[in-house]
Amino acid sequence: MRKVQYIFLLCLSFIFISIPSTFADEKHTAPSVIIQHEQFPEVKAYSTVQGDVHRYHMMFDVPMDRATVETALKKSTWIKDVTHHLDFQWEVDSRQVWVEVNYDEEQLNKAVHRYSSQRLVIDVNGAKTKEGVAMEDAKAFMVYIDDAGSVEKVHISLASTPEIQAPIRTPVSTLNQKYQLVFTEEMNTSSVEEALQKNIKSYEVAVQLDYAWKTDKEVIVEIQLEGEVLDSYYDPTYQLNVTGALTKKGDKLLSSPPFKVYVWEELEQLWRVSLDGSRVEQVTDWNTLYKPVAILNDNDIVLAREKEYFCCHGPYVTLFGMYNIEQQELTSYPVAASRLPEALTNYIGPGSFYADMRGFFYFGDEESISLTNLEQQETVQVNTEGYVHGATFSKDKKHIIFLSSSSLEDRANLDLMLYTIDSKQYRTLIENVPGISPIYDLYDRGDPQRIPMYDDGDTFTFMMYVDGKSQYYDYHWQSGEMVEKKIPFSYDYNLHIVPSHDGAYQLYLPYDQSWTLFEGTNEVAVMEERIYSPTWINDHQFVYQKVKDQDEGKSIIYAYDLLMMEEQIFLEDRLESPHIIGATEKWIYVAAP
Repeated sequence: MRKVQYIFLLCLSFIFISIPSTFADEKHTAPSVIIQHEQFPEVKAYSTVQGDVHRYHMMFDVPMDRATVETALKKSTWIKDVTHHLDFQWEVDSRQVWVEVNYDEEQLNKAVHRYSSQRLVIDVNGAKTKEGVAMEDAKAFMVYIDDAGSVEKVHISLASTPEIQAPIRTPVSTLNQKYQLVFTEEMNTSSVEEALQKNIKSYEVAVQLDYAWKTDKEVIVEIQLEGEVLDSYYDPTYQLNVTGALTKKGDKLLSSPPFKVYVWEELEQLWRVSLDGSRVEQVTDWNTLYKPVAILNDNDIVLAREKEYFCCHGPYVTLFGMYNIEQQELTSYPVAASRLPEALTNYIGPGSFYADMRGFFYFGDEESISLTNLEQQETVQVNTEGYVHGATFSKDKKHIIFLSSSSLEDRANLDLMLYTIDSKQYRTLIENVPGISPIYDLYDRGDPQRIPMYDDGDTFTFMMYVDGKSQYYDYHWQSGEMVEKKIPFSYDYNLHIVPSHDGAYQLYLPYDQSWTLFEGTNEVAVMEERIYSPTWINDHQFVYQKVKDQDEGKSIIYAYDLLMMEEQIFLEDRLESPHIIGATEKWIYVAAP
């Protein structure tokens, strides 16, 4: 089933509009304006807001013709089929205006539930200064209203994962369809059930609702899917919406935060394969959409789950957790750079964070972690100023190595830092490292990416961008010197390096995902085919995936043996389209249905 992703754009906290002047007379300066949302001053353009009343503050740099500004705003893209009223309050000098937009709450709620959010566009094009200079080609200030209610009357969450809560659109497994609804006051329970049934709006799937009331303020709703979930171009959907329900006092809920569900049938389990490929064992049998993304050891697995459902190439938000195989227990961890699958094992985020000695990182206050772990030194707290663009453990787990700057936006002149765990001492190894930290620049989004890095015990290697391409640096522990890493061939743009366990071999993967194997500066082997997830299993063998059927996207796992200098099929028919997660001294871990 094809998964479609929804774009959630992140932009500036306010938008600054500058319009070039086309007038020859120099006394006419180009007008500009700053627009801010009054109730949500930190909100970013293209982000989400809530409520049926919205107030905007517009600050012009020159006196404006009030009538033309108000006319331009009235022509802005307000929400279709929703009654609204505009109110303008001007400063005496005509440079500032407060614009209040009042929506009909019931109509707005219907519009929001139609698509889980509604776009609002503030546009001042066509407005004129008092001198008659028109604003042209001005960028619009856009926000999305995802909840019509200004006061939360009901809290809706996925029962198994309470971090997933309305307003939201989210994927949910066919095997895990329980939701918790908590109201702010006692409800007429039958009216709540009637409202949920009336507003379910299921698409491509038939549903039945079962209710388990704990009190008149709290209910567990379980969705039973009837028949088969259809394999259509779009995922089957339904939504939880209590609009129209009555309180015990008889008051009607005019709005409800939207909880839109996309039903996913595909579940990945974790499997392990012996290093010789002779044994295949299933490790997990869970019913949620958490997927394994990294292996720390034979008991601790990093999991990730998409929190929100997206269209296209949005900066999707991901929930992370650690799964204990022996205890079959999942523990959630907050991660700042939550779009990144490597975010737990290669930290990126605020300078105050935690390092778990099992080999992963997260951020949060002391209340969000186990104080017992802190006392037993199983968890280490790191406090450094600014922003960390990448952090990892040294090979011997005695140090935490990281690159930092004053802020997220400061991607140049990073400092290479060392935190010694036993002594709790910080030390700057290299100041002002050349280059800039990487970003995810698809569609010019500029999302931060963690800096690739690894330590082999003798040399710490990390990557920066210099002149638009990957530049690797080696920091030598013994000499304390940093040098540019010598790459024995030319490449364009991006380069990924996967060293063998003993550091004798380097597997180089350029941007096109073909690979070249070197021993020092000597080329050992080359493969022009695209490969994925190369993973060393000993000093002379590595495994990787190749797509067997381009149309269906099915993959098989191969192994390359340096002693025999040949490629062999490692795992093909015993699992359906497996992909490699990682390896330990005993097992290769893969994910597959």
